[in-house]
Amino acid sequence: MNQLSLQLTLRRFWKKNIEIVIDEKQRKIINMLFDGFLGHMTSGKVAKICKVSQDTATRLLQDLTDKQILEQVGQGRSTHYIVRDIK
Repeated sequence: MNQLSLQLTLRRFWKKNIEIVIDEKQRKIINMLFDGFLGHMTSGKVAKICKVSQDTATRLLQDLTDKQILEQVGQGRSTHYIVRDIK
């Protein structure tokens, strides 16, 4: 995805979801995913990035999944999260 396309996608995403994503940590997670985060976004990585416990990171990711912003891929130790398709 080129830079202009990425910025348009990100702008469209935030226009649609600005009131849904209230927590600043969740905003950070989403922006990192859009900015081409290398590897898989896991609760362990979120815990380190946001400086929270693993349990809190899991709750942040689960809340975004419940709001249908992120999609959970895999189960158990291989669980990671991606941004759902943006329409």
